[in-house]
Amino acid sequence: MAPPVQAQWAVLNTLRTCTTAKHVRDLIHKVHSSGQATDLSAETLATTCQTLCRLSSRERVPYRMCSATTILVEWVRERLAAKRCTPVVAAKLLQASQILLRDERPGTAVALIDLFKQGIDSMDPGPFIGGVIAISNMKAPLRADESLWSAVVRRGEPMLSDVSASELAKFVGAIVRVGLVQEPVIPLFKKASEKITELGVDGMATGRLAELVWALSRTGTLPYEFARTVVADRVISEMSFLTPQLMSQFVCSMAHSAVCPRRLYDALENRLQAQLAPESPEPSSYSTQSLANMAWSMAVARRPALMPNLWRVLQERSDITIGELCQTFQSMTYANLCADPGAIALPPDQDPDLVDLRYRSREVFFDDQPLQATSDIHLSVVKAAFETWPGAVQVEEQCSKTGYWLDFALPKKRMAWEVNGPHHYCRLSMRMRGASLLKKSIVVAAGWDFRSIPYYDWTFGKANMEGKVNYLKMSAMPTGKDVGARRTRRTTSVNKDFVENVSPEEGAELGAHGHPDTFADDDDVSATHNSTPSNACTATSPVSEITGVDDPPASEVRDSECRVPC
Repeated sequence: MAPPVQAQWAVLNTLRTCTTAKHVRDLIHKVHSSGQATDLSAETLATTCQTLCRLSSRERVPYRMCSATTILVEWVRERLAAKRCTPVVAAKLLQASQILLRDERPGTAVALIDLFKQGIDSMDPGPFIGGVIAISNMKAPLRADESLWSAVVRRGEPMLSDVSASELAKFVGAIVRVGLVQEPVIPLFKKASEKITELGVDGMATGRLAELVWALSRTGTLPYEFARTVVADRVISEMSFLTPQLMSQFVCSMAHSAVCPRRLYDALENRLQAQLAPESPEPSSYSTQSLANMAWSMAVARRPALMPNLWRVLQERSDITIGELCQTFQSMTYANLCADPGAIALPPDQDPDLVDLRYRSREVFFDDQPLQATSDIHLSVVKAAFETWPGAVQVEEQCSKTGYWLDFALPKKRMAWEVNGPHHYCRLSMRMRGASLLKKSIVVAAGWDFRSIPYYDWTFGKANMEGKVNYLKMSAMPTGKDVGARRTRRTTSVNKDFVENVSPEEGAELGAHGHPDTFADDDDVSATHNSTPSNACTATSPVSEITGVDDPPASEVRDSECRVPC
């Protein structure tokens, strides 16, 4: 028998007039005491949960379990047990998960997730995205179902054509938040990049835009022109209104994709110049994470002028994490080895005020252990290196000046190689990412002849050991440029459109085209990172509080080299 319409309408009409969370709790007690609870549908309960959560959030009071919410959770359990919930209702209830998760019995949330998963393929975008976001915010054990996220990715790709820019931003942010940043989600993010470029972001809230840029950057699918123009212009126009957290998130996300427009850093330095002055009270508003992110980003952008201001504030912070110390060490090492003379008043290794920070950050970065090679390409390259230079190859050599681990090296010749897997590249343009560009600059400045082996170059035409050995011998030729870099200049003009739209799966074909590390203009950081410092050997020319999990293969960027928790 269908629930009486009168009871449904009475509750829904009352909910529309509720202006505080207390009004909703009073309504729950009233329905409970009147015995009409059994007449309410699961959808009405979902609306009640959502209204209570919305009003509690608006009032900004800590949420707590009380008699009213306990009653509400029991009503939801009864509907689930009686199979009176649909997948769409489950999605709505999941969006009120702060109520369900406060209950000491997590079975309610698990049951709702299972029900939500059953209806994913036919669900409309609204409840689908809402449910995905809610699950992504849950604790790890509740969101660890791989089959759920496979279904989400499968449903999400065709759905992107029917969503707004804001919904798209929320959806991709949720996907990255659960740690899905590798295959098979990359096609989904490529489509999201195309869609956001088409829709634009004019009506999008700044915080939502920051989440979008962060998510696309984490997966290497942030469109270069979109970031360099649309995002940079938006950040510059709102620079004086952005919170420190949002500002650092924008700058760090873009630097991670090697998008560092000069005009953006000019505006950033103008703001920081006053706010980080010794007598200014403003530094207290900057979180430790924001400060470390900006210092790292400035190293990628080759803008060291204000790094000392950031370091001095970081020196006083007791809550600095291992990841933030690693970022700080990279920025300090860049300033010591790569910065032009006079770019900063005093290099950090000569500044007596930074002794403690310098020691702590160096200790953490140098203690980072090399990853064991597990990817086929990494093992293949190392095996070929032993065949090419018997007895001379050192695998996982740590650079004593910089702390970076080199995939393999010829120490006596001061030559080193990096096996660049897909994570080293932006997926749309195949441009090197910020972390790899920074590593290259620092290692070269430390006196190493640093060569890169792109994954797509290695897998192209290297079927036998003889071909691999010949490739490595050519890569070691004293020309200052590796094989892939030489090819790039010959083929860029005819292959640029192809290369910028290539997928990692098509990487083998890229061996014939080279890697477009030279696709730079006067406003782009990669042009300066590709130049060889005067004090270095010649080298190849290559690269929140919201958090996500990123665990690339061993052949790719190490965690300590790329800790950018924007």
